[in-house]
Amino acid sequence: MENSSVNRKDIALIAQNMLDGNLNYLLGAEQLVALRDDFGVYANDPDFVVFIAVSSELEVLRNNGVAVGESSAYSASDASKVSESLAWARDISLSQCESLVKRYSS
Repeated sequence: MENSSVNRKDIALIAQNMLDGNLNYLLGAEQLVALRDDFGVYANDPDFVVFIAVSSELEVLRNNGVAVGESSAYSASDASKVSESLAWARDISLSQCESLVKRYSS
């Protein structure tokens, strides 16, 4: 299945970009959750569950009017919220990113 192969590599690439600092953890989590659904990963897969929580944090920020993006300019208040959310997201998902790279890079 060619699509599955592409998704496997995409999962590893997104996780590696997050680890390398090339993709922020909020946006990366959102992408991983979408690929998880496309790829058909078990709903309670321990390597993916944390990204659902991170995606929820991104949704909360967006619902509060914060446009989270790679190059978004934020007000002082929003910058603080985004910075805190990014630090939290990295802290809780770092080991899962490492695991996804190992699991899906081959």
